[in-house]
Amino acid sequence: MSEYFYRARDKENRIKEDYIQASNITEAAKIIEKHGLIVLEIKEEIPYSTKNTPYSNNSNIFYNDKKLVLSQSEKRQFFNSFASLYSSGMSMIEIFKSLISSSRNYKIKGFCNQILKKIEKGSSLKKAMRNYTKVLGLANTMLIVAGERSGKLEIVLNKIIKNIDRENKIKRNILASLAYPFAIFLLAIAVFIIFKFGVIKVFQMSYSGITRIEIIEMLIWSGILALLVVSLIIVFIVIIWNNKLLLRKIQETMSTLPMISKLLENFYFTNFFSVMALAYDSGLTPSEALELGNSVINISHINVRLKKSEKMISQGCELTTAFNVANVFSSDIMSQISSGEQAGELEKVFENISKIYENNLELTISIIMKLLNPVMLILVGIFVGVILYQGYSAMYGNILGY
Repeated sequence: MSEYFYRARDKENRIKEDYIQASNITEAAKIIEKHGLIVLEIKEEIPYSTKNTPYSNNSNIFYNDKKLVLSQSEKRQFFNSFASLYSSGMSMIEIFKSLISSSRNYKIKGFCNQILKKIEKGSSLKKAMRNYTKVLGLANTMLIVAGERSGKLEIVLNKIIKNIDRENKIKRNILASLAYPFAIFLLAIAVFIIFKFGVIKVFQMSYSGITRIEIIEMLIWSGILALLVVSLIIVFIVIIWNNKLLLRKIQETMSTLPMISKLLENFYFTNFFSVMALAYDSGLTPSEALELGNSVINISHINVRLKKSEKMISQGCELTTAFNVANVFSSDIMSQISSGEQAGELEKVFENISKIYENNLELTISIIMKLLNPVMLILVGIFVGVILYQGYSAMYGNILGY
């Protein structure tokens, strides 16, 4: 029996993609048609262990934690599939085989292939994943391990998915808030260039008998120049966004600004306390939970302080005392942590604190936008003023004999 991948259309004209077991391609097509589907494509799937792909045994590329990192959307896809398969009662070997055969993402396939190899050799999920912490992130990887150890893996997987969804939502809100002023900024630059190198030059040359064709050419070239400059700005921002090291350096520099510092702290502390809550629920020790929480924060001076707290906790110090020494959180937050530690309900307290920081983040974004909009209007006003001045000079300067 071989496995075949197929694409087919049902009676409601919807496209379906799936796999089917059959002795040959003809039999596979007949089985598909018996289900009332119209076959659009069908092909034999090569077994995962012999596929000629970057993650195969025959490849020179070995995907380990140093070479493979999944994006947030890829992590979401992996965890969603993993949780669904695990809840169905499948074994770990069956789960990873299914992930390899069903996923269309070669990075997810490569990662699952390496984990499957180790599990088939007798390793537990914990041992199999310990060298791949950068693939899913240290926090997510260790939470899976803790979930398996505590028997709460299904609960942990679902909470990881919720955390990823929440983080993505926050990022989308931030980007959506910045989209309008950024678009206005780009539009102002484009208009300035078109007027500077197009319209104003037409005015300046109008007294020398410029032809209509020359006017059109000048305006077209100024439009092309504006488009080129705007495109370069967008490409530059995309390059910075994809360069994690450079982005972190810029972030560290901007974190000295009051409002930006508040924005970053609220964003990272939202994730920090969410991970801490999940780590406690998974049965991790306070020291392990703090290590995972610290891993999702990308602000160096906070990382250093929390490292000191982690060391104190590993030596037997209480969480509240260690956090007080770090002096990272406000007195209100520390009061809640102290109450939660005394009552033995830190998990619930951490979840509540995470929501507080998320609300503070939304408020900070709102304040920044209220400050940013007038700044953008002033900037656009400056562009308009320069354009009017140069246009006036071009039209009346020659008339007055300047």
